[in-house]
Amino acid sequence: MALLERLSRALAADLHDLLDRIEDPQTLLAQALRELEAEIDEQERAAARLSARITQDETRLGRMDERIAELDRGIDLSLSAEREDLAREVVREKLLVTRQRTALREKLLDARGRHDRHGAQLEEYRATLGDLRDRFSSVENAADPYEPIVDWAGRSGGTPRARPTASAAADDGRVAGVSAADIDVALLAERAARAAS
Repeated sequence: MALLERLSRALAADLHDLLDRIEDPQTLLAQALRELEAEIDEQERAAARLSARITQDETRLGRMDERIAELDRGIDLSLSAEREDLAREVVREKLLVTRQRTALREKLLDARGRHDRHGAQLEEYRATLGDLRDRFSSVENAADPYEPIVDWAGRSGGTPRARPTASAAADDGRVAGVSAADIDVALLAERAARAAS
């Protein structure tokens, strides 16, 4: 059993090492940019839908206020004509509309709060996208410290350079084979995942 575990661990380590060698930071960063742009587009559409819903609810609230004013005039007329039976019906309708208006106001306050939070989150995403684009430009313009040994098609990738050691990697902003851009991309993905939940 221990032999199988060790063999399994060794195979997993070899596979992870292979993946580390073929992963291109520029490709990963470009994918992160595309994903963040798609997330921003979705968030903008959601904000537009929420804004439209708020506008509709505000319009409904205005109509309810007008209806309550009409019902108040109807109550005044019914009572001045000493028609209590008619006044009761109008008061009943006014109570229903007033309760609906109260519920709609609460819903509207909640929607406005969500809209504000959504807008703030969208601004954060846009700022992050700007930072990520800047990083992508700098990564795109910078020389790669090592070329992959094998390209995606399995062909030899020219003269391979030695993969940096952990100490050399620490000197150029990398931590044990993980670049600062990789960390930023992973952090963005974590934020997006937590924001979605």
